[in-house]
Amino acid sequence: MHAWYLREFYLNNNLIKPNALTVAGESIDLEQVVQPVYAVTAVDDHIAPWRQAFRLTHFVAGDKRFVLSSSGHILGIINPVVNPPKREYWVAPAERHHTPDSWKETAEHHQGSWWEDWMQWIKPRSGELKKAPAVESKAYPALMDAPGSYVTEP
Repeated sequence: MHAWYLREFYLNNNLIKPNALTVAGESIDLEQVVQPVYAVTAVDDHIAPWRQAFRLTHFVAGDKRFVLSSSGHILGIINPVVNPPKREYWVAPAERHHTPDSWKETAEHHQGSWWEDWMQWIKPRSGELKKAPAVESKAYPALMDAPGSYVTEP
């Protein structure tokens, strides 16, 4: 799977080519993605450089909100909400005509974690909160209540 992922996504860049990538028998055309997209990347991400990640906004058709977090690949995403804030982020809608730098010039700068912005963005799109359905069944009974004994095992 790892070799396939690197070949298809990095070497051949097939995700951005309409119908060039097939997953589970389904070809993917990002132009057909019309649901809202909240894309997050990080300033110092050495694995997915933010200016390259911004290119996603040119290939999907739905509303796009792009967020640039401070820090690197992991901390930029984890970026917990803490007081006083330790990090910062920039956020704005992204249109196809934007370049990464023109987007950043118009993006709002915020102190703190982008998670708070994401919560404001996702809640109106999420519907009503409901009780989670039972996951056990007659064929697969629950072994114990969550979180499970492995959490307290040494």
